[in-house]
Amino acid sequence: MERYLHTLRERLRLIVAVTVATTLVAALYLAVADDRYRAEADLLVTPANQADTALTGLPVIRESSDPTRDVETAARLVTSHDVAVRVKRRLGFEESVNALLTNVSAEPVVQSNIVSVRAEATSPELARNIANGFARELVAERSEELRRELNKQIPRIRQEIAAAEDRG
Repeated sequence: MERYLHTLRERLRLIVAVTVATTLVAALYLAVADDRYRAEADLLVTPANQADTALTGLPVIRESSDPTRDVETAARLVTSHDVAVRVKRRLGFEESVNALLTNVSAEPVVQSNIVSVRAEATSPELARNIANGFARELVAERSEELRRELNKQIPRIRQEIAAAEDRG
């Protein structure tokens, strides 16, 4: 034991110097490092049944033989350029769409129908707003696309119904 204490006394200057140096480096890093916060939003993906002929031709995610593919498709849609443009506009961001996209990721949650949308930003509120914004704007974009397609098809379906009634 006395030998260890002797060695520590001999090396005291080195121990103090290394401790001071690492503390200074850590303090310097904390002074210049950007604070980054992460937030997460979840999207439930419910693919349409392949057998449902009422949805044929509509822009919906259809069930496939590989359930993970359905969720992966939705994850890719979350981080699309169009969704990012909507988020940028809705939340009033001044940064570019590409800069916004570099701070967002969307990944399927293993063995589930959930897509996890993750955002990183300089404040917790901003990270939350970005993650929620991408989730909401994907749903809004897909809903608008579905409405547009339905509005195209409804007049044709009404004509077919009227023609069938005239024949019957």
